[in-house]
Amino acid sequence: MNYSHLRFWHSRALCLFMVLCSLTTINAQTTTDNVYIKEGVTVEPGGDLQYFTVAIDNASDDYVAYQMDIYLPEGLELAYEEGEPLIFINNEDGFYPTNVRKVPYHSLNMNITAECIRLMCTEGSNRAFKSRSGAMFDVYVTASPYIKPGDAQIELKGVKLSNINATGVTIPSIVSNAVKVSNHSTVALTVNSKNKYGTCLLPFDAPLPAGVKAYSCGAVSGENLVLEEQASLVAYTPYIIYAENGCNTTLSGSVDATKYVTTATIGYLTGTTVTSEVSAGANYILQNQGEGVMFYKVGDTPFSLAPGKCWLTLPAELQGSARFRLDGTTGIENVKTEKKIAKTIYDIKGRCVKEMLPGKMYIVDGKKIIW
Repeated sequence: MNYSHLRFWHSRALCLFMVLCSLTTINAQTTTDNVYIKEGVTVEPGGDLQYFTVAIDNASDDYVAYQMDIYLPEGLELAYEEGEPLIFINNEDGFYPTNVRKVPYHSLNMNITAECIRLMCTEGSNRAFKSRSGAMFDVYVTASPYIKPGDAQIELKGVKLSNINATGVTIPSIVSNAVKVSNHSTVALTVNSKNKYGTCLLPFDAPLPAGVKAYSCGAVSGENLVLEEQASLVAYTPYIIYAENGCNTTLSGSVDATKYVTTATIGYLTGTTVTSEVSAGANYILQNQGEGVMFYKVGDTPFSLAPGKCWLTLPAELQGSARFRLDGTTGIENVKTEKKIAKTIYDIKGRCVKEMLPGKMYIVDGKKIIW
């Protein structure tokens, strides 16, 4: 990967106690201090990571520390390398990962949750920043393949600036339309070669990759799903996919922002473009729980489903089974039966036969099968 000032990486450090106290006791007040997104970021869904710069301008004091919470828009995520978050502090003579300790320069500490990125900048000897204007730090981000094209907002909340006397200012909220999301998306399509089945929902139309089949589902037969094969992949349409030898490829296309949805339901399948909590009740998730790849009923604990995946929802009268198999296509149960247990075999014309040929449909003991 090629980043403009990427080197080594980050280890969290303890913050100076006096500075910590000052950051938590600053009172909000009118200020001319301007904290802002210096450089916006143009991202491509599913593409390479990019960065934006948070800066300060027209500072009213010689600050020694700051704290703030960064809220990224849905679908934009903090980038990591080798498990470390890619955030770089401007230590006077350049940008550095926070484990490059250049005492008495400032160090950046962070607490990262699903909701926000909390940053705290401190310096062991209460040394003021070199300048009252300039870059404070850079944040590298990646865009989900399913993020909506167009403008998106980054929000800075609870910005606290502290001087050497443990006083300063608080800026409650700063909102910036700093993110431009392109309408070209790249999605990784993977199917485990052992499981052979998967689910997908794309934000664009695409042809089926070689060796991959796609199915919709709007009916069941006993404990088998009735699958209907589809000729291609249509944007914001949920599918069950099958690849005999597995699949590991990428698909790209243009996204129509006017068609964007967070969930899409067709038949019994629902696909999602955001991380979704699938609750118990009528919902089933494609898994292999040791009995083979099937749609298993969600238990008491909600299931977190990643963007681009699908789940099954059945009407009340069909929810009796704890799992449903994927043995059916176009209404015909594709169940291989041992020849030795077949008692009566008919072909599709009703003629009694003694042997079954591969790929042909038969009626065995009253059931339709494909041999």
